[in-house]
Formats: sequence, structure tokens, C-alpha cells
Amino acid sequence: MKRLLLFIFLGLLAGLLFTQFYDCHLDPGANYFDRAAQKSDAWHDALRRESSAPCFVFAGGSEVRMCLDPKLMKDEFGARVINAGGMAGYGIRCNAALGVDYLRPGDCLILSIRSTRLKDDPGMTTSGLKFCWRRLGYRMFSSDLIPLSRDSLSHIFRGRSGELSMHLAKKIFRPDDIYKYDTNTRLHESGWCENFHKEGRMHCQFFSPSPHLDISFDEPMLLFLQQLKAACNARGAQLAIYMAPEALHDSVRTLSAIIAYQFTAAGIPVLKDPSFGCTDNQNFLADRPNHLTPEGTRHFSRIFAASLASPSPFWSLPDLESFIRARGYSPSGALLAY
Repeated sequence: MKRLLLFIFLGLLAGLLFTQFYDCHLDPGANYFDRAAQKSDAWHDALRRESSAPCFVFAGGSEVRMCLDPKLMKDEFGARVINAGGMAGYGIRCNAALGVDYLRPGDCLILSIRSTRLKDDPGMTTSGLKFCWRRLGYRMFSSDLIPLSRDSLSHIFRGRSGELSMHLAKKIFRPDDIYKYDTNTRLHESGWCENFHKEGRMHCQFFSPSPHLDISFDEPMLLFLQQLKAACNARGAQLAIYMAPEALHDSVRTLSAIIAYQFTAAGIPVLKDPSFGCTDNQNFLADRPNHLTPEGTRHFSRIFAASLASPSPFWSLPDLESFIRARGYSPSGALLAY
């Protein structure tokens, strides 16, 4: 009986160790984004050696990693930008933690917000916690964003038998099959992932006018933003947001502007971008609604860099209100009667 229990224990231990080995060395998605993050690490270190001037750290999912070129922003506008993008599956909380780790006093964390995903759960995901552990180790618990708790630790050491089985099956039956972004992409020294994929372009989402737009934040999102702002302030840094570019019709700018107004009124500035992240230019769209082609990346990187280099990089409440009212709504989301 003791021998049986010992074998069971050793089997569980071996499974746990193999799962951790997969997460750290075999997971193709994590490996790819870890290589990208290492590029950002080197870019960050070079900026810090070059000058003590503050930096702008852009954080979020792959809509940051694949759609922001820090080198262009620095070369053409002098903007000191760090691309700290992860991927959407890691969740906004873990992606924010990856960005916070770069902050120094005087910096600004600029978090990617997608107007169509505002009510997403800002909780922790297993893949996000595992990637944060791989990248940051115990530093991931240095703020309230990711608490050191039994729940977070269980996520980190939790096995992902489905993904592991799929990976092993592909290795056996489709040995030539490789991770999608290991082809038709290029990782630049600045951490930008240049995306040459063009399949699967999506139709733009449209905004349907209604008597009142619900742009309220859920309680979990409000708590997350408060925690993130506190984490930035604890490092002597500022928190701001930007509307990440995606395939959205021009009509969605109204909703995005109202969201920007609410953020600004709550004390979280929003980076100026007249498009509010909306584009229906097919030449700008790559393989997903929120992935840009090289042409689209250069276009939006110039817009963001120009704003960062200007005396007033963020929207003001009067400017936002003027824009919203010109499109027939009040800043609260109510349709104006004429």
C-alpha cells in the first residue's frame, strides 16, 4: 500500500514538473511572446542608459505588441516608448502587471483599452499568471494587481492537460506544424512584432444610434483601475489609457469618445487620437480586427508619437465634450434632442 501511494505521489510530482517544463520551454505562444518581451527588455535598458528622461510604457495585449513601433516613434518624434504588450489571453490584469514592471519615477503607463471590450472581466487567467511568473518571478506580487494568494499560486502551478495533449499530438501527427506567428512576422529590436499575415480580415463593427449609450464601468473594472493607478503612483508614475486601433466603423468614434470622457472625468487621461482607435481601412488590417499591418502600425504609431511629443498629449474634457455634442450626444451618453 505504501509503495502504491509512493508511486501515485511520484506520478503526480512528475506530471507537475513536466507541466512546468512545458510552460517555461515548450509552449509555442509563450515562447514567442517571451522572445518579444526580451526585445523590449533590451530596448528599455538602452533607453535608460541613454537618458534619465521619463518613458511611456504601452501595456495591453497583442494589439500593443503587433501595432506599435517604438523605434519609429523615437526616430521621428523623439518619443521614448516601451512596447510591453502581451496577448489578450493573459487578461488585462496580467498584461498591466507586465507593463508596471518597467516603470520608473516620472514615467507614464498607457494601458490599451478596446471600446468594444470595456466590460471584460479584469480577473486573472491561468495563462497570464503563468507568463507573469515566467517573466517576473516574485516581482509579479509587488503590487495589489496580482495578490500573493493560494488562488494565484494554484493558477501558476496548475496543469493545462488540454493544451499539453494538443501540443504532443501535433508533434506526433503534424511535425511540420508550427506556431502561427513564428512565420510571416518579424520581431524588431524595439519589441514591435511586425505582422505580415493578411488572412481572415474582419468586417468593421458598426455603432447603432440609441436614445442612451451604456458606458458605465462594472465594479470589478473600477476596482482594477483603482489598483492599477495606485500601483503606478507607488512607483512615482502616472496612469493613462489609449484607444487601441481596431476594425471599427467611424460611427463607433461616438461611443469611444464618450468612454474617453468618462475616463478623463475620473482622473485617468486619454491619449489624443482623432480616430479614437477606429479604422475601416483594409490596408491597415491584418489577420485580426485588432492587429495592424506594417502600414497600419506606422500610421498609428505616428499619430500616438505626435501626441506624446505635443505640449498637450491627452484629451481635455472641453475638447471631448465638443466632439461628442457635435455627433448628437451628451457626455453622459444621452441622445440630444434637436
